[in-house]
Amino acid sequence: MKRALLWAAVALAPGCQSLLGEVDKAECALDEHCFDGEICNAASRCVVGQRDAAPPASDMDAEDARPALDPDAAPPDAGPLDAAPPDAGSDDAPYPESLCFADFADGVFQSMSPGRTHVPRAFCTEYGAGWTEEDPLGRTVLRVLPDPGGETIELPPGVRVAARGAFVAAPVVHPNHGFVNIKRVDLRDGTAEFVAPRATRQSEPVLGEDVVGFVEQDDAGKGVVVFTYADGRATRCGMTDRTQWGLALDADGAAWFEGRPGSRRATLVLSPGLDCANDRLELVVAGSVGAEARVHVADGRRLWLERTADGLPRVVALALDDLGAGPEALTFGGVEVNPIDLAAGGHWLAVVSYSPRRHVLDLFDLDTGRHVGALNRGNALAPTLTARYVVWADQQNDAPWKVLYVAHRD
Repeated sequence: MKRALLWAAVALAPGCQSLLGEVDKAECALDEHCFDGEICNAASRCVVGQRDAAPPASDMDAEDARPALDPDAAPPDAGPLDAAPPDAGSDDAPYPESLCFADFADGVFQSMSPGRTHVPRAFCTEYGAGWTEEDPLGRTVLRVLPDPGGETIELPPGVRVAARGAFVAAPVVHPNHGFVNIKRVDLRDGTAEFVAPRATRQSEPVLGEDVVGFVEQDDAGKGVVVFTYADGRATRCGMTDRTQWGLALDADGAAWFEGRPGSRRATLVLSPGLDCANDRLELVVAGSVGAEARVHVADGRRLWLERTADGLPRVVALALDDLGAGPEALTFGGVEVNPIDLAAGGHWLAVVSYSPRRHVLDLFDLDTGRHVGALNRGNALAPTLTARYVVWADQQNDAPWKVLYVAHRD
């Protein structure tokens, strides 16, 4: 097997929640350290407000007027997030056709972990393939092929990772402050940087062509969708008395859930241009969605898992070219599903269903409604759809979890 880069992570200790509440809350010294639309208050926290456009007082000490930059923060990128180096071409990608698993036999992209409790999550792009696992010391780690070199990355257990082109983004424990912030890793050389380090918890990363999106907790514990760009710009989509979650992003724009804290009633927000103050459309979700629910994206569609008033789970799809028709509950051509998790991409939909004996993974063609078949051998969880494959975590009996895949033949 090819060399694997091990990005080790120290699992969050039982006292981590209290640690997050006890560390220094200071995150700004000047208004310029905050996102657009925010000011730095007396408690050194970024809050929504209008900045004073007046220049610094003439008697201000020069040292006080200089921005208090974090010496540990990486400098911002000069170009778009997915831009290749000037001397790089498509031939530099190790898997130019996104055939990440060509060197593996029998559909097994196998984690070597002895762990039986960690459910691995995998990704595959033209620049690399990887999966999370629990190492022999009980740490959550991310393995990547081929090995680009680079630094060690610390991951909390159970996180989702996002991958697009040459980049992977994941929630990472900040080594200096203890907060969980989104870190972006370049698969070409292993370099990594926090995209917008803040004194808070960030999660649900998504990657666009020149943008990183994520959900950030505000001071009241509500989720706020944030989009950050390589030139330092940032857009916050927070709404008063609402929390946001389930962020998704593709070429058609962003989508997420929004609702009042504690309520399972929600609206689906669509923002094609990511200008969430002036460019947003809200649609009422008929069923209920929990805090773990996510929006999934396929070609021209938004999909999610909700529960009816009777508590029954169902998969719902919204066609972006026919918004007037509203969301439609999907049927599966005689195939009985009891969905608990989804993955979507292109015209494919992977559905994990609960059965009395195991979790079953089925693949469907969204364009034709055709049932391709049940894919898993044992218990299936954590499905992912890539440009070429369906990838998932599979466990037989009490054996360690493995990462399995099949080509979906697009």
